[in-house]
Amino acid sequence: MSTSSAKFQDNLFEENAMPPRLLSILGRENSQQKGVVEAYIYQAFEEKHLQLENALNYCLMSSKETFKLDEFLNQFWLQAGLKRSLDKIFEIVVYSLFEVLTTSINVKIDIYYDPNKITILNEFSEFSDKVLNLTVLESRKTLHAHFHRVGVTNAADRGLDMYANKFKVIF
Repeated sequence: MSTSSAKFQDNLFEENAMPPRLLSILGRENSQQKGVVEAYIYQAFEEKHLQLENALNYCLMSSKETFKLDEFLNQFWLQAGLKRSLDKIFEIVVYSLFEVLTTSINVKIDIYYDPNKITILNEFSEFSDKVLNLTVLESRKTLHAHFHRVGVTNAADRGLDMYANKFKVIF
């Protein structure tokens, strides 16, 4: 099976994933055994859901004094069903730290353009208004800084993609 979910979606019915001949066998077995294959899938899903629920409950039941990051991460590190999600948990933790820090200390982003470049701004006025929030009449804007988690990164780059306001930051 491919480790990339996008690649897995592309090769779902190939030999290294679920070729149609095996899917057919599973379908017959499921029918003959009164839903045994479906029951297995639902049971596996339920087990993973319970593991995630335990991690969520740890967060909800902890205070800022009792929450321990290593204990939270160990719930993913030590459980085989969640270990493969550890990289996503690290991504969420890093995102959370950036967002809490920038909002707690009230970080601002000042965005403006060079008035000598107004001709270029006019050529792209619709874009600059919608994306940069800058117009001929409003040449400067101060924004509250925020990090936005995109949720999808290129598996090959092993990087972490987040967006700070509308500007991409790659770690």
